[in-house]
Amino acid sequence: EIHEGDYREDHRIFDHITSTGMVSHVGPHGLVPYVRKVRRRIKTGGRYLHHALMTCHEPLPIDLTVGIAFNKQYVWPGFHWFTVGAHIRAHEKNGFQIDQTINLTRHYAKTTTAWYERMMANREQMIEDLGEPTFRAWQVFLAGITGSYLNRDTHVYRLYCIAT
Repeated sequence: EIHEGDYREDHRIFDHITSTGMVSHVGPHGLVPYVRKVRRRIKTGGRYLHHALMTCHEPLPIDLTVGIAFNKQYVWPGFHWFTVGAHIRAHEKNGFQIDQTINLTRHYAKTTTAWYERMMANREQMIEDLGEPTFRAWQVFLAGITGSYLNRDTHVYRLYCIAT
């Protein structure tokens, strides 16, 4: 069975849970509460796949970087990225054992390049459907995130976890 819904309102207990990118939308203080909520909804011994965009350690607060500020304003209002270490610590301190960590960054550089090319090939339709400002924001975002993946400033990781 596959269930889709608001994790804050679903009180069922599952054998396994997959979260793809959701944690980027919980805000700067939401990582630990999110992980705790997921842990309460999964059986001990159950598997949890945690897939998210992550950053490397930054000496400055992540939200002060130009790319992040642009993305919050024009692409994904309210989103927040955490470091790889913050994700791992949150899981280990809140009832999960990290079974495997996979860095998908190289693959995502190819993916966002393909998305950009498709978007540009359908430029007129995209502008008609979304408007010029949204189209331009995504044009900047996809070009920027691809460069960030290639420079290894932004990462996509999958954490395969076991509920303990």
